[in-house]
Amino acid sequence: MNPARKLAPGDKLGPYEILAPIGEGGMGEVWKARDERLDRPVAIKVASEKFSDHFTREAHAIAALNHPHVCTLYDVGPNYLVMELVDGHALQGPLPLPEALRYASQIADALDAAHRKGIVHRDLKPANVLVTRAGVKILDFGLATSKPPRAIVTPQKPAEETVTEEMWQAGSVTGTLQYMSPEQLQGKATDARSDIFALGALLYEMITGRQAFEAGNTASLIAKVMHGAPLAIMRLQPPALARLISRCLAAAPDDRWQSARDLQVNLDWLAQGLPEAESVGQTVPLASDGMLSPKWWLFLAAAFALGLGLMALVNLMAKSALPHELVKLSILPPDGFTPVPGSIAGPPALSPDGQMIAFVAEPSPSSEPNQPQQNSPQMLWVRTLDSFTARVLPGTEGGRAPFFSPDGKSLGFFSADKLKRLDLGSEMVQTLATVPGGFSVAGTWNADDHIIYAPSNLTGLFEIAAAGGQAVPATRVEGREVGHAWPEAIGKQGFLFAAGPQIFAGQLGSLQRKSVLPNAARAIYTPARDGWPAYLLYSRDDTLSAQRYDPARNMLSGDAQTVSEGIGPVDFAVSANGTLAYRSGAGAGVDLMSFDRTGRRLATFEKQPGGIATLRFSPDGKTLAMALIGDRGGDIWLRDMVRGVTSRFTFNGANGPVWSPDGRRILFNRADGIYVKSTNGTGGEELIYRDSTTRNATDWSPDGTSILLGRSVPGTGFDIWLLRDPLTNTKPHPLTPVIQSPSNEGLARFAPGVGAGKWIAYLSDESGQNEVYVSSLPGVPQGKWQVSSGGGYAPRWRGDGREIYYVGSDLRSVMAVPVEPGPVFQPGTPHALFRLPAPPNGSAQDQGFAVSPDGKTFVATVPAQDAVSAIHVVLNWPAELRK
Repeated sequence: MNPARKLAPGDKLGPYEILAPIGEGGMGEVWKARDERLDRPVAIKVASEKFSDHFTREAHAIAALNHPHVCTLYDVGPNYLVMELVDGHALQGPLPLPEALRYASQIADALDAAHRKGIVHRDLKPANVLVTRAGVKILDFGLATSKPPRAIVTPQKPAEETVTEEMWQAGSVTGTLQYMSPEQLQGKATDARSDIFALGALLYEMITGRQAFEAGNTASLIAKVMHGAPLAIMRLQPPALARLISRCLAAAPDDRWQSARDLQVNLDWLAQGLPEAESVGQTVPLASDGMLSPKWWLFLAAAFALGLGLMALVNLMAKSALPHELVKLSILPPDGFTPVPGSIAGPPALSPDGQMIAFVAEPSPSSEPNQPQQNSPQMLWVRTLDSFTARVLPGTEGGRAPFFSPDGKSLGFFSADKLKRLDLGSEMVQTLATVPGGFSVAGTWNADDHIIYAPSNLTGLFEIAAAGGQAVPATRVEGREVGHAWPEAIGKQGFLFAAGPQIFAGQLGSLQRKSVLPNAARAIYTPARDGWPAYLLYSRDDTLSAQRYDPARNMLSGDAQTVSEGIGPVDFAVSANGTLAYRSGAGAGVDLMSFDRTGRRLATFEKQPGGIATLRFSPDGKTLAMALIGDRGGDIWLRDMVRGVTSRFTFNGANGPVWSPDGRRILFNRADGIYVKSTNGTGGEELIYRDSTTRNATDWSPDGTSILLGRSVPGTGFDIWLLRDPLTNTKPHPLTPVIQSPSNEGLARFAPGVGAGKWIAYLSDESGQNEVYVSSLPGVPQGKWQVSSGGGYAPRWRGDGREIYYVGSDLRSVMAVPVEPGPVFQPGTPHALFRLPAPPNGSAQDQGFAVSPDGKTFVATVPAQDAVSAIHVVLNWPAELRK
C-alpha cells in the first residue's frame, strides 16, 4: 500500500486488516486492526514516512520488553508499528492519593525495566498511559536513542504543545513540552532521569488535576520547565509527597532521583505510610447511616476550635501592632544569586499593599581568577513578606526596573529594548512597546491603568495604556535638559519625574510641568494614612529624606527629615501602606577587573569606594585613566598597569579623560568647558574650549588636529561635532557638525591604524534602540554602516583599526567585529568574546569599560563583590521620623 494515501476501513497493511480509526496525532494515525494470521485484534500506529533501518533495529529491541505495564510491540512495518490493543482510557486526574501513588509505582516499575535495557521513553504523558482493570499500560515505548537529537519547536495548541526531534536520517517522533525535561528542551543527551522528570509531572497531574507547568505561550512554558519544580508543589500534603515530586522535577538531572527503581521504592514507602482514607481530591468519608463518621466529627470540632483560636490571635495582633509601630528587617538574595544594583537594573519594587517585593538578581559570579563566568541572564524575582523564599518569574530573562500595577496583580518591567508586563497569576508576558534607548529605563503604573515610562536617559517620558496601544509623549525636554527619568504616578493623571538634579510634577494630557524641589535624584509620593500626613520621599546624595507634600497645590511644608542614610541615589521604593524598601549604596563601590579575550579573569584591582564613570587606556596600553566619582571627589586618576600604582591627576573636579595620540596629554571635561593637562606632572591645566552647554569631548584624532565632541542641541538632541586645532591660539576654534539628526548620537571614537583619518565609530538610537555605527569623516567619500546587531553600547577600536568592540544589549556580552583593511569600510559579523560577571558600573551608554590597544586585555568595573546585597525593609517607616 502507498504510505502517502490515507487509510480507510477494509484496507490491508501486510497481514493486517484495517477496521476502525482510534486516533490521530502529529506523526500519524492509530487504527484498530485484525491480525489475519492469529485472528486477534491489534492497534496499528501508522507514521507519515518510512522508518529508518536504525529505528527498525531499535524497535525490535524494544519488542523484547516483556512487562505487565508496557504495551507489547508485536511487529514493525515499513511505516507502521503493530501493538497490543489495550482496553482502557487515558490517564487523567485528579485521583485519590493511594490510587495515584499505585499508578505512579507501576509506571516507575515499567520504566525501570526499560532503563535496564538502555531504553528511554522520552514521551511520557497522560495520552501515552492507559488505565485498565489490571492497572496502567505505557504506550509508544519506541523512542530509544543512541545519541542526543536536536530539538525543534513546532507550534501546536497551547494545551498540548509539541516538540519534534530529528532522529537519525529518516524517522521522527514527538514529545510534549509540559512533560519534557530541561535537557530535552535544550537538545542535550537524555537518560533515565529525563523519564523521571516526566513521571514527576504526571504524578502532580494525577493528584491535582492540573499540569505542573502551565503557560499561555511556548516561550513562557519552556522558561517554567527550565526552572524546574513549581513552588506550588511544596503545598502538597503530606510533605513527603511534595519532596518526592519536587525531586523528580528538579531542573538539574543530578538533583533528581537517579533511577526509576529508587523512585518506585519511595512511592511504595509513601503509599504504605498513608493514614487510612487520606487522599487528595477525595470526598470526606461518610458513615453507613449517611452521617459523618465519629472521627470526622472530632476532626471538624478540633478544626473549628483551632479556627476560633486563630481569629482571636489575629485580632490580638491587630490591636497590638499599632499602625505607628516601627519594624525593620532584611531580605537576603536567593542562594547562589546576587541582586543587580539599582544603577543597572533599577531599585526594588513594592506592591501597593507592601506585601510583595520584586527585584532583579543574577547568578553569583565566580570568585576565582581564570575561571569563565556563568552565562545565565538576570531575571526578576518576587518575595512576599510572609514567605521565607523568593520565586523567579519565568519569561523575565534580562529584565530590569520592575514596577507593580495598582492592584498588585501585574508587574511592568523592561527587557532588552522592550517594555513588558507580566501577569503574576498566569505568568503570561506581554510586550507593550519598543524602548528607544534601552538604558536607564524606569516606569510607573497609575490608577487609570496607564503606564508612564522613561525609555532612556536621553528622552522625555512616554505614556501607554497598560493593555497595550500607541505610546504618546508625556513630557517634553526643554532647554539644556538631556532627558527625564524616574516617573512616579500620583492618582489617575498626576506624576513626578526627575529632570537633571530637579524634581518636577506633571499631568497626563499636558506637557506643562511645575518645579517641586531642586537637587534631588528621585522622589516618591505617599498618601496620608492612619494618622500620618502625606509625604514626599526623595534622595539627595546618599540620604533619603521626607517632607510633607500636598500634590493638589504642589506645595511642600515643614522641614525635611532624614529617614535613612547610606542609600543609593535611586535604590529605594515606598508603598502606599507605609512600607519602605531600599538597598545600601554609599560605600559599596566597584571592583576593577581585567579579563582576557576568553573571559578568564586576570586580576581584580583595588576596590574603588565610590564609582568609575569612564576608563581609558593610554596609547601604549601601560596606563589606565579613570574618572572616579564619589568618595574620591569626582576627579581623574591614573593607574600604572605595570607597577599597580594609582595617582591623582586632577584636583578640582573632572570627567571623561581623553588621551592625546602621543600619550603626553589628557583632555577632560568640566562644567565650563574642555581642559588639557600634561601627563608628566609638569604644567597646569589649560582651558582650550569654553562651552557651558551640555557637551563632552570623546576622542582625539590620530594626527592630533581634531577633537570629537558629543553636544546637546535643542531640536536634534545629542549630536557629534568636530573641534579643529584645539591646541592652537586661534580662538574661537572652528566647530563643525559631523553627524546631526533628530536621533541621539554620541560617544564617537576616531578609527586608528588602517582607518585613521577615514572613519569614526559612534552610538545612535536612530533604529529605535542604541546601536553602534561607523561613518566616514568629512572630506572622505560618504559611507555609513551599522556594526552591532540587536543593540550595542560603548564602541571601542583595536589599536590597529582592524577590530571594533562593544557591549551588547544585555549590558554584559563583550562583542567583537573584525574590520577588513581597504579604502572602503568592510565590517565582519559580530561575535561574542565573553560575558562579564556583572553589567559594567559606569556612565550610561559609555560604560565603565576599556580595551587595551592590542585587543588582548579588557577592563571593566562591576559592583563590588563585598557590597551589601540585602534588601532592607521598614514597616511603618513614618515612625522613623519621631524616634
